[in-house]
Amino acid sequence: MPPPLLSLCIPTFNRAHFLDACLDSLRSTSSEVWENVDLVVSDNASTDHTQEVVRKYQQRYRIHYYRNESNIGAERNFFAAATRSASEYVWIFGDDDTLDEGALAKVLAHLQSGCDMVVVNYSSWSKDMERLLKPRGLQWIGDRVYTNRDDVLLAFGPHVGYISSVIVRRDILLSAAAEDRERFMRCCFPHMYSIYRGLPSTCVAIYLESPVFRRRECDDDWVAAGDNSQSIWLKCFIEGTAVVFEALENCGYSRKVVQQAKDHTLKTFGIGNVLAGIHNVDRAALRRFMYTHYRHSEKFWKQWLPMLLLPASVSEWIYSLYRRRLRRHVSVAEQGAAL
Repeated sequence: MPPPLLSLCIPTFNRAHFLDACLDSLRSTSSEVWENVDLVVSDNASTDHTQEVVRKYQQRYRIHYYRNESNIGAERNFFAAATRSASEYVWIFGDDDTLDEGALAKVLAHLQSGCDMVVVNYSSWSKDMERLLKPRGLQWIGDRVYTNRDDVLLAFGPHVGYISSVIVRRDILLSAAAEDRERFMRCCFPHMYSIYRGLPSTCVAIYLESPVFRRRECDDDWVAAGDNSQSIWLKCFIEGTAVVFEALENCGYSRKVVQQAKDHTLKTFGIGNVLAGIHNVDRAALRRFMYTHYRHSEKFWKQWLPMLLLPASVSEWIYSLYRRRLRRHVSVAEQGAAL
C-alpha cells in the first residue's frame, strides 16, 4: 500500500488539554480523506496525560505516536515529527490550534497538483477558543500562486516561521543537514531556514485566502508574561528572522529580496510589538544589534530607533495608551458582531 500523500505532524509537550481539542477537531474528516492522510504525534517527553489523549483518538484515526526519551527542544521536535512521517508532504501543526471542518480535504486538493508548498490562512481566537479575535490572520485578498522562491520570500517573509500555516514537501523541510539547522536553533527558526533553503529556484507555492484552521491566541501580552518572555520575543522575531534571511543570501536569494524580507519583519511587528518587546531589556545592546541588521530599513529609523531612545517610563506610558485603545477597538468589534 503506498504511503499517504500528507502527514499531519503534531509536536507536543505537556499540553494534553490542547492536544485533545486539536485531535477532536478532526472528527468530521471523511474516510476518503484519511486514505491520503496520516497523523504523527511527536511527544517531547510529556509528563501529563498526553499518552492517554492519544490512545483515545487512536480508536478513531490512524495515529503514529512517538515519545522522545527526553525533551529535545521544541524546534528539534518539529524535525523529529517530520522525520517520522513517510508522506510526500508534511504539515507541522501546533498542538494548541484546531482545524476547521473540511480543512484536510481542501489542502489535499491542492497538494495533488504537485506543488511545492501551500500557505494557508487562519482565524485568531481567544485562549479558550470562545471569542473570535480576527477573522483572517493574513490579509492578502484572493488565492495566489508564486513560481520562484524570491517571490515566495518577498511575499511571506517571517510568516513561514509559523508552522501551522505551512504545508510543504517533506524533502524541502528536511533539505538542510541537522548540523546546518543547528545554527538557527537558538533563534527558534531553523524550520523557516530549512524551508526557504530547500525551495527550488523555480517552484510552485500556493496561498489560500480562506482560513482553514483556528489559531489559539494567548490573552496575556508579552509585558505581562515577564522579562524573560520579552527577551525571547526579541531573540526569535527580530534577531532570529534577520539571521535566517541573511543566511539565505548564501543560498542563492538576491540581496535586494533579503533586505525586503527584513523590512517585512519590521512591518509585520508593529508599534504594539515594539513597545511590548523592548520593556525592561538592554536597550543599548538592542540598538547596536538593530543597527547591525536593520540599518538599511526605513522602519528602523522612523519607528524602532525613536522608541529605543525614549526613557523606559515614557515608552511604558505610550504602551499603556496603546493597550487601552486596542481593548476599546476589540470591545466595539465584539459588540458589532453580537448585533
